Amino acid sequence: MWYYIRTVEVTESDNLPKVKFFSLVLATKDFNPEKYETFCKILTRQYSKTGNPSSMLESYLAVVTRGMCSGDENGTFVSKEYDPRKAYIVGSIKDVINTFGVETILIYTALMLKKKVIVHHPKLIELLSVARILPSLAWHRQNWNILHPYVHLVDEEIEDLKSSGAYIAGFTDAAVESRNDLYDLFVNIADSEIAVASHAKESLAMGKLHKDIAMFMVQCAHC
Repeated sequence: MWYYIRTVEVTESDNLPKVKFFSLVLATKDFNPEKYETFCKILTRQYSKTGNPSSMLESYLAVVTRGMCSGDENGTFVSKEYDPRKAYIVGSIKDVINTFGVETILIYTALMLKKKVIVHHPKLIELLSVARILPSLAWHRQNWNILHPYVHLVDEEIEDLKSSGAYIAGFTDAAVESRNDLYDLFVNIADSEIAVASHAKESLAMGKLHKDIAMFMVQCAHC
């Protein structure tokens, strides 16, 4: 299950006199941020204009039943225009390789072995832009269900994460680095560093083949 959240500041022209901000949470079964960003924008514009949540529900049901909705000046949304495969290639794996160099092979190997990977950056936008790219290193699987792009260090979310098995989980809280129980591999985006947890060093040990692949990845990224 994916949750897409859009928070809007209310202006004087909106029909919400007692509201300063509101957030829309859209729950879906598929990974397609660009698709649902567009849809959420239409829904929130409708609510801002009418002040009536039923206007959002009407459009939502139209998309569920007919695959499209028309919001007049708020825009038209057509579900089939958003190929889910395109969501997988937003961002560049070259950028990841150029950031971490030959150590990118550690991420690749961790994904191949279905390990637990934690990704950290203090800024959410930077975190999300990198985290969503990483599953593409295991392109043959095309499995973005392993991605938990933004997780908080709270019991409920941590328990849910642990029950997921292998994963890529994003955190903005630097305290996650001390939680060795949560990861086999720790990816620090801001410092361009990757650390292997002590309990995973044997399974993630690099041999000649790994080094050859790492050098090839770096060469390709510079092409």
